[in-house]
Amino acid sequence: MTNKAAGSGSGKNQNLAEKVSALLSGKWVVFLAILGGIVVVIALLGISYSLSQNKIRRSAQALETLERLYQDEWQPSLYRTETGGLEDAEVEPGNGEVEPGDAEVPPPDNPPPEQPLGNPEIKAEVIAKAEEILTGYPRSYAAEKARMLLGDLYTAAGEWDRAAENYALLAEAFPGSFLSPPALFRAAAAYEKLEQWEDALGCYQKIIDLYGDQIYESLRAGFNVGRLSEKLGKLDEALTAYDWIVQTGSVGSPYVNLAETRLLLLENP
Repeated sequence: MTNKAAGSGSGKNQNLAEKVSALLSGKWVVFLAILGGIVVVIALLGISYSLSQNKIRRSAQALETLERLYQDEWQPSLYRTETGGLEDAEVEPGNGEVEPGDAEVPPPDNPPPEQPLGNPEIKAEVIAKAEEILTGYPRSYAAEKARMLLGDLYTAAGEWDRAAENYALLAEAFPGSFLSPPALFRAAAAYEKLEQWEDALGCYQKIIDLYGDQIYESLRAGFNVGRLSEKLGKLDEALTAYDWIVQTGSVGSPYVNLAETRLLLLENP
C-alpha cells in the first residue's frame, strides 16, 4: 500500500514537472518571438534612419548645385550686354566732350523685339534643377529654397505671374517655414505688378492671420492692407486696418506713425 502511494506521488511530481517544463518552454517561445520582433523593428528603424539621412544629404547637395548655378551663372547673366560683357565693366576714361561729327544716331524705324532678361539656356537649367528637387524631395528644406529661387528667378525676368505662383505655393506648402512670410510679401508685390489687387490684399491679410506674433512683419502687412483697401475704395476696411496697427504696434513705430497719419486724413477729409 505504501509502495502504491509512493508510486502515485512520484507520478504526480513527474506530471507537474512536465507541465512546468512545458509552460516555461512555451513562455520562452513567446519571449524569443517578442525579442525577435523588437530586433526586427530596431533594424528597420535603423535602415529607415539611414535612408532618411542619405536623402537629406542628397537633397542638400542638389540644393547646393542649384544655388551655385543661380548665383554664379544666372544672376551675372542678367547684367551682360549684347556684346557679352558686363554692364558695369570698366570703360576707358574720356573727357566726356562730344567731338564734331558725333551726331546722335536716331532710333531705327522698326526696333528689334525686347530680349529676355538673362541667359535663356542657364534659366532653363536653373528651372530644371529646381523642379528635380521639388519632385525628388518635396517635403525638404531644399524644396522650400528651390521654390523661393524659382520665384526670385521669375521676378528678375519680369514674369510676375509665375513669380507670384511660386511664392504662393511655397507659403501654402510650408506654412511653418521662416521663408513663408517673405514669400507672401513677394507674392503680393508680384500681384501688384499684375494689378491683381485682391490677390495682393489676400497675401497681406494671410501674413497677419498666420504670423501675427511677428509684430514688425504683421504691422507692415497691415499697412499694406490699409493701403490697398483705400485703392479699392474699401474705406471701412482701410480704417480698420490702420486702427489695428495703432492698437497693436508700439508708440514711435514707423508703421504706427504712418497709420496714424492715414487715420487723420481719412477721418478728416
